[in-house]
Amino acid sequence: YIEDAIRMAQENDPWLVSNRHMQEATQSMSIAAGSLPDPQVSFSVANLPTDSFSLNKDGMTQLRLGVSQMFPQGDTLNIKKRQLEIEADAFPYQRQDRIAQVAVTVSHLWLEAYRALKSIALIEENRSLFEQLTEIATSSYSTAMGGTRQHDIIRSQLELTRLNDRVTMLS
Repeated sequence: YIEDAIRMAQENDPWLVSNRHMQEATQSMSIAAGSLPDPQVSFSVANLPTDSFSLNKDGMTQLRLGVSQMFPQGDTLNIKKRQLEIEADAFPYQRQDRIAQVAVTVSHLWLEAYRALKSIALIEENRSLFEQLTEIATSSYSTAMGGTRQHDIIRSQLELTRLNDRVTMLS
């Protein structure tokens, strides 16, 4: 049935799975975008005597400890976070659109296949009429009573061949 074909196509569409993962990634990125960068800690030693490595021996030995934090200008963190949240909110609508497009495409293909099958059935049903027409033209030509010409026989055989070609094309 067409409903089953549509449902199967929608369930097995890898684009929908990919879109869902992209939405989750964008939502995660929005959380990260709203956070301050990690603080940096530095530690250094200057003028350390290399013969004893004693911190108390020379008065010139220096120990430095530093902490730094980057703060972005203005409201850029909130703006970037909000921008990514809005992008993430668009993904469900993209999936709904894709589901509708898949339904339309599968329906179109289903109807084309159904039309082809019905056309083949109709041609096969009426094939006997064309075969009878060929037989009648041949017998009428051979008896020379019906005024049938050779052209009529060829024409009936041509139509029968065209039917066969049409069935092959539809198949």
